[in-house]
Amino acid sequence: MKRSVQKGSVWGVVLSLGLGVAVACAQTATPPARAKLERLRVAVAPLGWDTNFTWLQSRSGQLDKRPALEYLIGIDRKTGAYIPELAEKWEMAPDGKSWTVWLRKGIKFHENWGEFSAKDVRHSVFLITQPESVQTDGSIWRGLMGIGKTDSVEEVLKKVAQGVEIIDDYQVVFRLKQAAPEFVENLSANTDLAMESKARWDAGGKELYGQKVVARGPLSSSSAR
Repeated sequence: MKRSVQKGSVWGVVLSLGLGVAVACAQTATPPARAKLERLRVAVAPLGWDTNFTWLQSRSGQLDKRPALEYLIGIDRKTGAYIPELAEKWEMAPDGKSWTVWLRKGIKFHENWGEFSAKDVRHSVFLITQPESVQTDGSIWRGLMGIGKTDSVEEVLKKVAQGVEIIDDYQVVFRLKQAAPEFVENLSANTDLAMESKARWDAGGKELYGQKVVARGPLSSSSAR
């Protein structure tokens, strides 16, 4: 009888020790590493603005396309200062009505649409000022170029050609209808004058533009949509 009790006690101790070890192991075991999850969230306007045409949407509707777009003047993310982007430098004339902009050389559009140049700057101003443009800054640019609400496409083209003088491939002069000492802001990534390809427009116009937004390199590494 005593031997049975002793035997049972031994097994009880063994089971208790085993259970304690199991609990300890469970408490000290390293949990499996979780896979790193990277996620990009972009707030956009309602689907009514879901278009690849930069001139047919508001500034908020363009947020999802901005990663694929460049502007003449960039914005430093930490300081908010104006910095060179597609333009190397810019200079205002004493009267505040003429601004000279020097462009970077060797910046090519993706999908073999050629090198970014002064003709693309003038074309981008046409897009934002054309009669059907509803861009947030469209009215500002129309005022700067002297474009009226009832002007035809032909009249807009003529006024933009006068207002954006091409000196050579890498230099343009904006000749404004009014003094605008704050004009650097209108050229910057804070606003809406995204640079678009004139060669691409000549090749397929609005139909081709509607397929996707095409970026430039090396400032951008991909095209959107």
